[in-house]
Amino acid sequence: TPYPEDYSYMQIVNSTSSQQVILKGLSNEECTDTKHVEIDEEALGAVAKFYMKEMLGVVYAYQISNELMGSRFRYNNMTLDEAAYFIGIQLKAMYEARNELVKEGYEEAANIIIGYNVCDFNAPEFIKCMKPYNKYCDYVGLDLYIGCFEGLMKDIWYNEFMMRYIYQMTGKPTIM
Repeated sequence: TPYPEDYSYMQIVNSTSSQQVILKGLSNEECTDTKHVEIDEEALGAVAKFYMKEMLGVVYAYQISNELMGSRFRYNNMTLDEAAYFIGIQLKAMYEARNELVKEGYEEAANIIIGYNVCDFNAPEFIKCMKPYNKYCDYVGLDLYIGCFEGLMKDIWYNEFMMRYIYQMTGKPTIM
Protein backbone atom coordinates (compact mmCIF):
# COMPACT_ATOMS: atom_id res chain seq x y z
CA THR A 1 0.00 0.00 0.00
CA PRO A 2 1.15 3.60 -0.42
CA TYR A 3 3.46 5.50 1.89
CA PRO A 4 1.89 7.82 4.47
CA GLU A 5 2.74 10.92 2.44
CA ASP A 6 0.52 9.69 -0.40
CA TYR A 7 -2.47 9.76 1.95
CA SER A 8 -1.77 13.42 2.74
CA TYR A 9 -3.03 14.21 -0.77
CA MET A 10 -6.07 11.90 -0.77
CA GLN A 11 -9.26 13.88 -0.33
CA ILE A 12 -11.85 12.42 2.01
CA VAL A 13 -15.26 11.86 0.45
CA ASN A 14 -18.44 11.52 2.54
CA SER A 15 -16.64 11.48 5.87
CA THR A 16 -18.04 12.45 9.23
CA SER A 17 -14.61 13.92 10.02
CA SER A 18 -13.83 17.59 9.61
CA GLN A 19 -10.49 16.61 8.07
CA GLN A 20 -9.97 17.30 4.35
CA VAL A 21 -7.33 14.61 3.74
CA ILE A 22 -6.77 11.13 5.17
CA LEU A 23 -3.45 12.00 6.80
CA LYS A 24 -2.65 15.53 7.87
CA GLY A 25 0.79 16.65 8.99
CA LEU A 26 0.73 19.01 11.95
CA SER A 27 2.61 22.29 11.86
CA ASN A 28 5.69 22.75 14.02
CA GLU A 29 3.56 24.67 16.51
CA GLU A 30 0.96 21.89 16.69
CA CYS A 31 3.43 18.99 17.01
CA THR A 32 4.17 17.42 20.35
CA ASP A 33 6.71 14.77 21.30
CA THR A 34 4.15 12.06 20.57
CA LYS A 35 1.91 13.59 17.89
CA HIS A 36 3.02 14.76 14.46
CA VAL A 37 0.07 13.71 12.30
CA GLU A 38 -3.70 13.37 12.40
CA ILE A 39 -5.15 10.27 10.77
CA ASP A 40 -8.76 9.86 9.73
CA GLU A 41 -9.16 6.22 10.78
CA GLU A 42 -12.45 5.73 8.96
CA ALA A 43 -11.12 7.00 5.63
CA LEU A 44 -7.80 5.15 5.89
CA GLY A 45 -9.61 1.92 6.75
CA ALA A 46 -12.00 2.44 3.83
CA VAL A 47 -9.09 2.72 1.39
CA ALA A 48 -7.54 -0.49 2.76
CA LYS A 49 -10.87 -2.32 2.40
CA PHE A 50 -11.19 -0.94 -1.13
CA TYR A 51 -7.84 -2.49 -2.09
CA MET A 52 -8.85 -5.84 -0.62
CA LYS A 53 -12.23 -5.94 -2.35
CA GLU A 54 -11.35 -4.38 -5.69
CA MET A 55 -8.16 -6.37 -6.19
CA LEU A 56 -9.76 -9.71 -5.30
CA GLY A 57 -8.50 -12.36 -7.69
CA VAL A 58 -5.51 -10.22 -8.67
CA VAL A 59 -3.54 -9.58 -5.47
CA TYR A 60 -2.94 -12.36 -2.94
CA ALA A 61 -0.40 -10.68 -0.66
CA TYR A 62 -0.29 -7.21 0.85
CA GLN A 63 2.51 -5.39 2.60
CA ILE A 64 1.22 -2.31 4.38
CA SER A 65 3.52 0.55 3.36
CA ASN A 66 7.25 -0.10 3.54
CA GLU A 67 9.78 0.04 6.34
CA LEU A 68 8.03 2.74 8.35
CA MET A 69 10.54 2.40 11.14
CA GLY A 70 12.89 4.26 8.80
CA SER A 71 12.43 8.01 9.17
CA ARG A 72 12.86 8.58 5.41
CA PHE A 73 9.59 6.71 4.79
CA ARG A 74 7.51 8.37 7.50
CA TYR A 75 5.57 11.53 6.80
CA ASN A 76 6.02 14.76 8.77
CA ASN A 77 8.37 13.09 11.27
CA MET A 78 5.73 10.59 12.38
CA THR A 79 6.71 8.83 15.58
CA LEU A 80 7.20 5.06 15.58
CA ASP A 81 3.90 4.75 17.48
CA GLU A 82 2.10 6.83 14.84
CA ALA A 83 3.65 4.75 12.05
CA ALA A 84 2.55 1.55 13.79
CA TYR A 85 -0.95 2.97 14.24
CA PHE A 86 -1.04 3.92 10.54
CA ILE A 87 -0.18 0.34 9.61
CA GLY A 88 -2.45 -1.14 12.28
CA ILE A 89 -5.56 0.65 11.01
CA GLN A 90 -4.97 -0.81 7.55
CA LEU A 91 -4.17 -4.31 8.81
CA LYS A 92 -7.39 -4.38 10.83
CA ALA A 93 -9.47 -3.08 7.92
CA MET A 94 -8.01 -5.63 5.49
CA TYR A 95 -8.41 -8.44 8.02
CA GLU A 96 -12.09 -7.53 8.43
CA ALA A 97 -12.58 -7.15 4.66
CA ARG A 98 -11.02 -10.56 4.03
CA ASN A 99 -13.39 -12.16 6.56
CA GLU A 100 -16.37 -10.35 5.02
CA LEU A 101 -15.42 -11.55 1.54
CA VAL A 102 -15.16 -15.15 2.72
CA LYS A 103 -18.59 -14.89 4.39
CA GLU A 104 -19.99 -13.51 1.13
CA GLY A 105 -18.80 -16.65 -0.67
CA TYR A 106 -15.50 -15.44 -2.12
CA GLU A 107 -13.49 -18.39 -0.84
CA GLU A 108 -10.30 -17.29 -2.60
CA ALA A 109 -10.12 -14.34 -0.22
CA ALA A 110 -9.12 -16.75 2.55
CA ASN A 111 -5.76 -17.20 0.77
CA ILE A 112 -4.85 -13.50 0.78
CA ILE A 113 -2.06 -12.73 3.23
CA ILE A 114 -1.50 -9.37 4.88
CA GLY A 115 1.45 -8.06 6.85
CA TYR A 116 4.07 -5.40 7.28
CA ASN A 117 7.83 -5.32 7.03
CA VAL A 118 10.77 -4.16 9.08
CA CYS A 119 14.40 -3.36 8.43
CA ASP A 120 17.51 -1.95 10.08
CA PHE A 121 18.32 -1.48 13.73
CA ASN A 122 15.01 0.25 14.55
CA ALA A 123 13.16 -3.01 13.82
CA PRO A 124 13.08 -4.27 17.43
CA GLU A 125 11.54 -1.04 18.71
CA PHE A 126 9.04 -0.92 15.86
CA ILE A 127 8.02 -4.54 16.44
CA LYS A 128 7.16 -3.57 20.02
CA CYS A 129 4.98 -0.72 18.71
CA MET A 130 3.22 -3.15 16.36
CA LYS A 131 2.30 -5.62 19.12
CA PRO A 132 -1.39 -4.59 19.36
CA TYR A 133 -1.84 -5.11 15.62
CA ASN A 134 -0.08 -8.45 15.13
CA LYS A 135 -3.39 -10.28 15.57
CA TYR A 136 -4.48 -8.82 12.22
CA CYS A 137 -1.48 -9.91 10.16
CA ASP A 138 -0.26 -13.17 8.72
CA TYR A 139 3.45 -12.44 8.40
CA VAL A 140 6.19 -9.95 9.11
CA GLY A 141 8.60 -9.15 6.32
CA LEU A 142 12.29 -8.60 6.94
CA ASP A 143 14.31 -6.43 4.56
CA LEU A 144 18.04 -6.59 5.26
CA TYR A 145 19.73 -5.63 1.97
CA ILE A 146 22.59 -7.94 2.75
CA GLY A 147 25.86 -6.39 1.59
CA CYS A 148 24.22 -3.34 0.01
CA PHE A 149 24.66 -0.60 2.58
CA GLU A 150 26.34 -1.84 5.71
CA GLY A 151 29.38 -4.03 6.27
CA LEU A 152 28.00 -5.47 9.53
CA MET A 153 25.06 -7.31 8.00
CA LYS A 154 27.06 -9.30 5.45
CA ASP A 155 27.25 -12.19 7.89
CA ILE A 156 24.45 -14.71 8.21
CA TRP A 157 24.30 -14.40 12.03
CA TYR A 158 22.41 -11.13 11.78
CA ASN A 159 19.75 -12.64 9.47
CA GLU A 160 19.28 -15.55 11.84
CA PHE A 161 19.08 -13.25 14.86
CA MET A 162 16.47 -10.98 13.28
CA MET A 163 14.33 -13.85 12.02
CA ARG A 164 14.30 -15.47 15.45
CA TYR A 165 13.64 -12.13 17.16
CA ILE A 166 10.69 -11.34 14.90
CA TYR A 167 9.15 -14.74 15.46
CA GLN A 168 9.64 -14.56 19.24
CA MET A 169 8.08 -11.10 19.42
CA THR A 170 5.20 -11.64 16.98
CA GLY A 171 4.55 -15.37 16.67
CA LYS A 172 4.24 -14.75 12.93
CA PRO A 173 6.12 -16.33 10.03
CA THR A 174 8.88 -14.15 8.61
CA ILE A 175 9.29 -13.46 4.92
CA MET A 176 12.83 -12.33 4.17
